[in-house]
Amino acid sequence: PVLIDIPKDVQQQMMSAHEIDTAFEPSKMLEYYSKRLPEPPTNGLLLDVARAIASAERPMLYVGGGCVDSADELARFVELTGIPVAQTLMGLGSFSEMHPLALQMLGMHGTIYANYAIDKCDLLLAFGVRFDDRVTGKVKDFAPNASIVHIDIDAAEIGKNKAVDYSVCADMKQSLQGLNRLFEEKQVEMNAEVLKKWTDDVLEQKEKKAMEYPQYEDAIAPQQAIKVLEEVTEGNAVISTGVGQHQMWAAQWYRFSKPRRWLTSGGLGSMGFGLPAALGAAAAFKAAGEKVTVVDIDGDGSFLMNVQELAAIKAEELDVKVMVINNQHLGMVVQWEDRFYKANRAHTYLGLKDKEWHKSEDELDIYPDFVKMSESYGIPAKRVVHKKDLRAAIEEMVNHDGPYLLDVMVPHIEHVLPMIPGGGGFKDTINDGDGSMFHEERKMDGL
Repeated sequence: PVLIDIPKDVQQQMMSAHEIDTAFEPSKMLEYYSKRLPEPPTNGLLLDVARAIASAERPMLYVGGGCVDSADELARFVELTGIPVAQTLMGLGSFSEMHPLALQMLGMHGTIYANYAIDKCDLLLAFGVRFDDRVTGKVKDFAPNASIVHIDIDAAEIGKNKAVDYSVCADMKQSLQGLNRLFEEKQVEMNAEVLKKWTDDVLEQKEKKAMEYPQYEDAIAPQQAIKVLEEVTEGNAVISTGVGQHQMWAAQWYRFSKPRRWLTSGGLGSMGFGLPAALGAAAAFKAAGEKVTVVDIDGDGSFLMNVQELAAIKAEELDVKVMVINNQHLGMVVQWEDRFYKANRAHTYLGLKDKEWHKSEDELDIYPDFVKMSESYGIPAKRVVHKKDLRAAIEEMVNHDGPYLLDVMVPHIEHVLPMIPGGGGFKDTINDGDGSMFHEERKMDGL
């Protein structure tokens, strides 16, 4: 999000229509900004990078939010080189996750095969990224065998967290265009035979370590709800999220085939981001006369942060769907309590103390009642509790003409996996267990 702060005296100035038309020419508005942009990358610099790519045996792409506006160029680069791609949380959609070489998200809650490829590669192409701690974990153990190429528009990010071997401070689109030209003109060529050994290895890991979620007899796995949403919307919805487990599950299980379909709060981790972000997207599409499904995948904790925006959605007649992944807890905090604090709870249960739905299975114990809350704003809503009813409920939400809220009840014991603990490396990956095992440990310890 970008905050534009307009001083009060400027807001109150009178302007004629002619002054408005001439004052806001894009070339004038962006003049100061454009002067601060780095120069286009030189051919010599890009040729050095291209030669490093062509000579690598195990090259790997690590792409982030800086590639969102360069999706076409990135796709062409992968077509020319055949290099596998992992994306950051903010980079999702910059490369189609339906592509065979897409390894989905890397990092703390990234796929095992993406993190495997990063760990084993001998050349890491870091395009439009900043090596933040949720990606790297222990920095010295991140891509430990690789030379690193870092291309980014912000000079301050290059070499800040991780030493690099090749650096290009330039616009990502221009850099990819230049690299593509070198490969298209065959000034450099990939060794297809050597690269095939690497991609075969990576794709074998992708098949062996495929993402999975638990299959409950009757309960709804949160990952399943998101996967079904992807299927019902055919992967074409605009998805926003709050912050927490639901955010990570959405990143893992809703695959994006194009950029600017994913709205989530990155570094600041702002709970409550999802609903107003969805509102803004729906307002923009409405103004443009486009019919696009906008879904806020939210957690019950995050949703409560900005629930009042339902009023704006109703008043402005915006077509926003809200799918609440409701486990009656602050799920991500609970997960860390389970994993690292012997399941000690610090006010992370959001329901009523003497009425816990997960124990009673009585829907009257669900608190708060999001269905009634939504209906009080004039927005239709429904709750789904049983696995057999999930797909029909999601289809009803998506097909409804206008805003709609679906409250999806899920087990609170579910953890976001895989997980590399903070400060850990690939070898420390956790990929099993849920909250129930830690509750049993507490009983055994007499807690």
